[in-house]
This record gives sequence, C-alpha cells and structure tokens, in this order.
Amino acid sequence: MFSIGELFSFEPLLSYEILAGWAGRDHVFKMELFLAINLQQIDLVNLLECIDSTPAGLLLYGSSCPILGPQVNELADIKKVPVLYCSSEDAPSQIRDLYPVIAELSKSGKLYQFAQNAIYSFMRGKDPSALCSFLQRRLNNPVVVFNNVFQEIYSGFQEENGPKALGDRIPENFMEYCCRQERDQWEDDSFAEGSRHNILLFEDDQKLSYIMMPLSDQGYRYGFLAVFEQNSPISTLDMIYLESGKKILLEQLIQRRNLDSIENKHKADFIYDLLYNNFESKQEIINRGKYWGFDLSSPHQLFVLEPDSAEETRSLQELMDKIQMIACDALRLAHCQPIIGQIQDQIVLIIPEKSFREHTINKDTSFSLASSLHKKLKTYLPAVSFAIGIGRFYHSILDLSRSFQEAKISLELGKIIYDKNHIAHFEDLGIVRLLASIDFIQLEEFYREYLTEVIIYDQQNEGNLLETLLLYFKYNGDVNVIAQKMFIHPNSLRYRLKKIEELTLTDLRNYEDMLNLFIACKIAVMKEKFEK
Repeated sequence: MFSIGELFSFEPLLSYEILAGWAGRDHVFKMELFLAINLQQIDLVNLLECIDSTPAGLLLYGSSCPILGPQVNELADIKKVPVLYCSSEDAPSQIRDLYPVIAELSKSGKLYQFAQNAIYSFMRGKDPSALCSFLQRRLNNPVVVFNNVFQEIYSGFQEENGPKALGDRIPENFMEYCCRQERDQWEDDSFAEGSRHNILLFEDDQKLSYIMMPLSDQGYRYGFLAVFEQNSPISTLDMIYLESGKKILLEQLIQRRNLDSIENKHKADFIYDLLYNNFESKQEIINRGKYWGFDLSSPHQLFVLEPDSAEETRSLQELMDKIQMIACDALRLAHCQPIIGQIQDQIVLIIPEKSFREHTINKDTSFSLASSLHKKLKTYLPAVSFAIGIGRFYHSILDLSRSFQEAKISLELGKIIYDKNHIAHFEDLGIVRLLASIDFIQLEEFYREYLTEVIIYDQQNEGNLLETLLLYFKYNGDVNVIAQKMFIHPNSLRYRLKKIEELTLTDLRNYEDMLNLFIACKIAVMKEKFEK
C-alpha cells in the first residue's frame, strides 16, 4: 500500500500539476477509486459531482490546463480530493504502468530510497524561485528561502498568483517574530547543521510550527530553507522533498556566490581606485562608474563602517557579507542607492547626494542616516559592535578620496574618544584631530609634564584626582553637577580641585593653564585607549 503523494513522487508523474485538494495526498492509492477524466468530456457540473463522490483522487488530462474556479477548488479542499492535471493523452496509461512498480517498491521497503533519487533528479534543473514554487505545491505549505540575515530572497509565491511576501499570507508581524526568534537561536550555536523544528506562539494564542534548514558549506552559512506548517504537518515524504531541495539550493547559492565573488573582485578594484584617486580625470571616473551602473556625475557622501568585534560568528567574511546585505537593505529602505565595497576589514558606503532627497547634506543629515543604519545593524547583529566614520561632504567626485581618508580618521579616532558602537563625524573630532597628527613621544612628554604628580598622588593615596579633572572639563566646571556625579559634597570637590592646582602648579581660573590641562587630559584618554 502506498499513498497518492508517494505515487506522484516518481517520473513522469512528478511533472503533473497540482490544482486543488492536495491535503488529501496521504490517502491510500487505489486504482479503482482514482478517476482519470479527459477535459473534453466533462463540464463544471459533472466535475463537481465527481469530486463530491469523494474519489481517492482525480486526474484531468488533455487540452490546456483548466482554471477550476473557486467552487471546484473549495470543494476539493474540503473533501481532500487531490485534483491533478497533465496535458498528455497518455496520462492514464502512465499511472497504470507505474502502479505495479511503486507497489513492488513499497512492498520491499525501498520506495523512499528510489523516490529521493527521482525527486532530486526532477528538481535539479529548476531555478531557486521555480524550485520554491514546486516545493510549496508539493508540500501544501508556504516555502521561503532566507539569506544568512533572515531576509527573504526566494519564496514559493508567484506574483500572478498573489502577493510574493510570506508576511501577506500568514499572521501579522509573523516574519519579524520568526526571524528574531530564529536569529537568536542560530547564533547560540552558529554552526549547527541540523534542521530546527520550532513552534511560534503569539499573544492571541495562535500557534504556527515551521522547519528551518540551514544552507551551509565548509563553515559558511548561505542562508536557510524554511517551510511553514500552515496547512498540514510535514511528513516523512515531505522531508525527502525538502532535503533534496536543500541540496539543490545550496549548490545554486554556492555557484551564485562564486560568480558574485568574481564580479565583486573587479568592482572592488574600481572602488579602490576611486577611493585612492587613481584616475586622471573626472570624466574617466564617470565613464568607469557607468560600466558598473554607478552615476558618479553628482556628489556623494561617504561612510566607513567597521565591526569592533567578531564574536557573532567564527567566519569574519561571513560577518562582512552579512553587514553588506543589511546595510544595502537599510539604505535602500531609506531611498538610497549606495555603492558598497569592502576594503580589507572595513565596509565603505558611498551614497549619492540625490538619496538625501529634499534634505541638504550636512553633518546632521549624514549623522542621522548613519544612526539609522547603525540601529538596523544592531537589530540584526546584536552581539557585534559597530563603528562608523563619516567624512566631510564635497561637491566634486574628485574629492571623494579626501572624504574617504577623513572617514577613516574619524573611525579610528572615534575609538579613542568614544565607547564601542560609536559614530564619529570628522567635523566633531576637534582638538583630537590635531593631537593625532603629533608625534606620540611629544604627546607623552606634554602629558607627563602636567599630570605626573596627579597620577603619583592617586597611586599613593588611592585617590581619584585625575577622574575629578576629567569630569571638571566634561561638565564645564559646574561644581554642583560634578559633585553629584561623583557622589561627594561640593566642598569636597573644591578641595580636590585645589589639590590639583597645587600638584600641577596651575590656576584653573587662568585660561592658558586650563587649556594645557585640558589637552593633557585628552592625551591621557588617548593613551588609555591605545594601551587597551
């Protein structure tokens, strides 16, 4: 004994089109209860009567593929009568010829082994979208392929049949909920290769189970194949379809990545030449940019992005690929069409002026866009810290190399000034920008000249005079605010400030002394960051 679904998992029946009632695919196949009807010999009324008689299944053949209409579809689904179509007049004889072969395989226990080979061979020639559509019809459940940051890249929905996005077919906010839950679980065990069967629980007590299968090879995760049990549970036969589909999709994603790598290598060479001003003229830049689909006739804003830590994944390149996908998606949602490239362990984002729409590009608008990007990255990759450096905006594309150097300086000096997950604009660096250009030995001498006695005093007395001085400058000398921050009385703070003046031979009311101490404190912060 075998089911209709098992019978139709072999060629040539694999190519038959499923029209309705596929929830009944587990019915035991009996030749005498399976109806085969030539489309030229039946009308709508007779078709409804045939389905209402609850046969094991119904095959329509000949002519062109029929549009059954809502009445037939609904009745077939309610009665769980599989309705299939084949254009060949030989369809009934194909089923009769295959029947004894499948019966023998079922009897010998080898049915699934042979079905796996047949399914894999049949699906192998399909592109990813067609493969997802085929799997979705065969499994009677939504099928989606995600990239490695859980963004949908393929699904079984075709535009002509309705919305492509899975989010339009299942409960509201499901996609966001699912991706967040899956992301957290997969990052707990970054290189687990087995499938994960999960159940989603919603606030209104709705439940939806799904299977998520990683598409991984040699430690690199390309994405996930997911099937959502919206209509029926996943069977053993369904898993054979999924395993075959997973293997084929992985082969296709590897091939696509290899081709993309070749293209990206040449694109990276162009971006490198652009950032290091290796062109003779503006026109040459514009012409070369057109080859890659870039319009470089207008000004661009430039960001440099760098992950501060790679704790999220063992593969640095996988992390960099994830960042580029998220950044590209985030900027496009903000109506930007960025040029994105990787220079060593940094991501360069070149954003055209027109992307800012009615806004003028300045420090504030650039910072706002960078903040939006940073927030998106942290949503998808919460375990990773990100630094973003922003260069100044120039009206000539020839100055993009200058903006690039400024963005790199902003990123590096931002590590000194700020904590992790910082965004630094070149215009905000202030005096640190000047200090960074001075020989470190000279900075060390200046720092020791003014702060050595303070540091020695703190070490010998377990004091915190240096911290007091840093807060003094941070809060513009406001005694009450500083005392509150340090949990001490204002008079105690005044005593500490007096002690600092004695040790440094300075007067905090004197602007020149105050400037020297301020610079020494900046150097102290830089020194501490460098030592870390």
